[in-house]
Amino acid sequence: IFNELVLDLRNDLGKLDEFKNKIPSNITFGKYHGNIGAIKEAISLVDENWVKYFNDLDNIVCAFDGEKIVSCCTLTDWGYYKDLRVGGPGSVSTIPDYRKQGIGMELVKI
Repeated sequence: IFNELVLDLRNDLGKLDEFKNKIPSNITFGKYHGNIGAIKEAISLVDENWVKYFNDLDNIVCAFDGEKIVSCCTLTDWGYYKDLRVGGPGSVSTIPDYRKQGIGMELVKI
């Protein structure tokens, strides 16, 4: 199950607040620097078919509960459009026990 979301961050960034829930205080966000196997294990809890998209550690950001990966996504550089560099998150995945807390929405904002 997935959703395709598009948001013009130049004009519609405030609309993200409509989706924001209170993120648990123990959740942190950042670039992933660990073992790719841990990413693949977390992704497999979301969708086995998405594991193949997580191979390059240079383009993965995550949400963590302590050391545990609870959400992650790839960052893709799509090149340029009308002199603007364009890119975005892909395969945003939040493991089932951490869903409906706004963690994935917060992750794509960082």
